[in-house]
Amino acid sequence: MRDGAARKTTRLPIRGVVFDVDGTLLLSNRSLGGYEVLPGAIEVLSTLKARHVPFALLTNGSAYARSDSPSMMTR
Repeated sequence: MRDGAARKTTRLPIRGVVFDVDGTLLLSNRSLGGYEVLPGAIEVLSTLKARHVPFALLTNGSAYARSDSPSMMTR
């Protein structure tokens, strides 16, 4: 920028969000055989849903069976 001129920025709309579940939304505790929902996780997903922002939940963790994943996300 020259001579103190303000730089124009254009913000693009958010088209979607992807989360890696373990460590961002949930914290797995393999020794106890469970997990805990991290603070703010429910609020973030609720806000995205209310604003119609698509989101995907991904994980590479294998601490739980695939069949357990949907129930973990609905609690």
